Amino acid sequence: MRTTCLVISAIFIICASTSFLSDYDVFPISDPNPNGKARIHLATLLNITWNNTDITGSIWTLDNPAYHFSIYTTEKGCGVEQATSVTARNRNCVLATNGGLFNRSTGACIGNLISDSTILHKGQDMNVNFGIKNDSNNGKSLIMGYVNQTDFLKVPFDNLVSGMGWLVRAGNSFLSKSIVYENIEPRIVHKKLART
Repeated sequence: MRTTCLVISAIFIICASTSFLSDYDVFPISDPNPNGKARIHLATLLNITWNNTDITGSIWTLDNPAYHFSIYTTEKGCGVEQATSVTARNRNCVLATNGGLFNRSTGACIGNLISDSTILHKGQDMNVNFGIKNDSNNGKSLIMGYVNQTDFLKVPFDNLVSGMGWLVRAGNSFLSKSIVYENIEPRIVHKKLART
C-alpha cells in the first residue's frame, strides 16, 4: 500500500514559550476505511509564465486521509537534513511536502511531532497543529489548532505536526489572533518564504 505523507524536512524559526489552553477544531473523517485505496485529486489553479519563469499553482486533495496520511521525519529523526523527495521515496509515499518546525542552527525539532502514534517530540511553545486523532467510536478526525501539553499527552493522535501561524479558521482570517497567540515576529508573517 502506498501512503500520502507529510515529510518533515524543512527548517523554520523558534517561537516564544507561553502557557495556554487548548483551542482547536475537530473535523470527523467521513471515510475511515483502512482497506480503501487512497483517492488523490489534483486541481491546477494557476498556470502562467512571469518574467520568463513558468509558475504553476496546484491543490492536491486526499478524500480519505484516515489511513493514507502520515507525518514522517528522515529515517534518523530530527536533526538530520534530507531532501523531501528522498524521505518520500524511502517511505514509499505517493505525494509528499515538507513541513514542521526546526531549529535553524541544530536541526532539532520544535513543536509537537507525532508519527504513526509515536511521540517524536513534545513542544514547549504555543504553535498551531495539524493532524489526525483516533475517536472513541473507532473513527478518526482531523484536528487543526492549538494543543496544550495536557491534551498532547491524553488525546490519541495518530499523526500531529506543529506549524507557525493559523491563516484561516471557519472561513475567516485568523492570522491577527494567531500572531498574538504564538508571539510571531511581524517580519516572519510578511516574508514571502519564511525559510529564507
